[in-house]
Amino acid sequence: MALYMNRIIDFDQSKTEGKFTVKSGVDPELDRKKRTMASLHGLMSETAKVELERLPSFIEECSMLYMPHLGYLLAVKAWDGMGAREELPGLKFMFQNNEFVHYKSKGCEKLDVMIGDTYPEIVAHETRIMMRLTAVLLEHLHTLASVIDNCAMLDWSDSVFSSHRQLRAG
Repeated sequence: MALYMNRIIDFDQSKTEGKFTVKSGVDPELDRKKRTMASLHGLMSETAKVELERLPSFIEECSMLYMPHLGYLLAVKAWDGMGAREELPGLKFMFQNNEFVHYKSKGCEKLDVMIGDTYPEIVAHETRIMMRLTAVLLEHLHTLASVIDNCAMLDWSDSVFSSHRQLRAG
């Protein structure tokens, strides 16, 4: 059973991320989602560069971000003279948060379609694997408990034998 768990669970990554994490090679679809996620940062940076070229010249920088339920958004720093719910050509105003205004752009919509909710999908996929693993463990719970009891008995016998041997040697 330990070998089975060791083949599935990435214990180091689980500790680092603070969540159950499946090793690569266990599930091809999960591996594909994780590769997509790994390439996401570069893809978002490239999309932001393309979007910056389309923005008015007074906007000197922008970034892409992902928000659950909203998808990918283009963030630009609020500028002097900006009105409430400022519209920009080709962009849909979403909301303003502190000094950043968030828009939905063509590039954001492409990312929504191409990548979608990759991270929540990974978490859900790993959760399904964890539930299957839990079911297998529960099926073999009696056997595992028996093995643990036998190990405890052996450990107890060994400690009694060692204590007896020390008394006789003393």
